[in-house]
Amino acid sequence: MARVWEQGGRGKLHTEFNSVKEVFKTIDKLGWKPGGSTGGRGTESDGRRDSDFQVFNSLAEAREVFENHPEKIRMFDANDARLESVEAPGKDVFFDVTGDYIDIDRFLEGVPESMGNAVLGNPRTVFCTINVLGSYVWSTSPEYQMQKQKRILRLVDWLETQNIRCQVVVTEDSDVSFSSVTVKEFHDPFDLNPLAVVMHPDWLRRIMFLIMEQSKTWSWGYGSSLEYDKRMIKYRPNPEDGLYVYVGGYMPYEGKDSRGYRKNNDLDQLNEAFDKIEERIERMILDGESFVDEPLAVTGNSLKGW
Repeated sequence: MARVWEQGGRGKLHTEFNSVKEVFKTIDKLGWKPGGSTGGRGTESDGRRDSDFQVFNSLAEAREVFENHPEKIRMFDANDARLESVEAPGKDVFFDVTGDYIDIDRFLEGVPESMGNAVLGNPRTVFCTINVLGSYVWSTSPEYQMQKQKRILRLVDWLETQNIRCQVVVTEDSDVSFSSVTVKEFHDPFDLNPLAVVMHPDWLRRIMFLIMEQSKTWSWGYGSSLEYDKRMIKYRPNPEDGLYVYVGGYMPYEGKDSRGYRKNNDLDQLNEAFDKIEERIERMILDGESFVDEPLAVTGNSLKGW
């Protein structure tokens, strides 16, 4: 059941959804329209497509794909690296004087180390919480956002297919509104379509903008999420969070080109950050670690030093 309320006397809109489908049901039930009830709070959610900003031509087109054809926007390259834990029964065996079972041949031969131990299997008691900031500064390109979508899909697919259950929450937070969508809980069936939807550029620039346009605190724009980024990289996970991954980056990674000029939306830095998280998780699983005391974080250049 969705929760929708206004914060205190300021009227900042808060929305919490238990699924992607619930977002659309709430929009229709409450009759939310571009520009809000007065039509004067900005109508960017249904504005004419700008090739450097939106992807779809209209709000209606975005909804049609998100609700009925999410497979069209679900793109990623799978990670085939096998996660193996010494604490889970698996395909490799070592022998000792104690173990899981007796090897008759070794026992009859009088070998003291006749007890077999199965090792390096898929971990089954590890969980992963993935908290995603779905907001971006206006200059972030759709290409950059789609690459982030691909890497998040790849990460969740990699973990889920190897028995590491994931919980995924996508959040937008600013002076205008706070919106949280639980895309997947630990026990939910594995389905990448909802995650592909909420990580698409037009989820923010069509659907979330529509929600923001209903807020009484909307003034001339849609607000900044930089402060949320700063708070979340300092979050201290609880053991029940398991492996805690924070994917932020309101300000994208930026670098310089070969001539020394500023380069916006640096995909190489973004991919490198996700690569490091995958490598870290692989090492942790092998070492038998099941939680972290600080987020495994993907952020932008603007947060360095915080």
